Amino acid sequence: MNAINHAEITRLLCEAVDTLVETVGSGRLGFDYAVKEYVETSDNDLSRALRAYVEALGLGDETQRYLSEEENIRIMEARREVLHKIAKDFDVPEVTAFIVAVLESQDKHVSLVKTLEGQARQLHQALDSE
Repeated sequence: MNAINHAEITRLLCEAVDTLVETVGSGRLGFDYAVKEYVETSDNDLSRALRAYVEALGLGDETQRYLSEEENIRIMEARREVLHKIAKDFDVPEVTAFIVAVLESQDKHVSLVKTLEGQARQLHQALDSE
């Protein structure tokens, strides 16, 4: 990816993470459905890549429902697989760092809101330094 695309993807990711911080932080939606909402309201390279995430998780029209243990495991595995593919496809350090942070938050049961806020700060710093 050339420098222009790298900068554009970083800017799009920053905007997306800001939206996720607001949506997840307010408690209105969980992470997966916040990503779904972003995908449905945005049309750019990042939202098109994240559409595969939404589809892989099989997120329907409902916004809340109880998941069985098996469904939860399937979603966690699908989440990991699709997010790693997105990082590989973009090959942009900021995208990779975001994905690693989200997955580590999931694995270590760390507050996703705090993780997203930290990612937002780092992305804003990266954009400010360009």
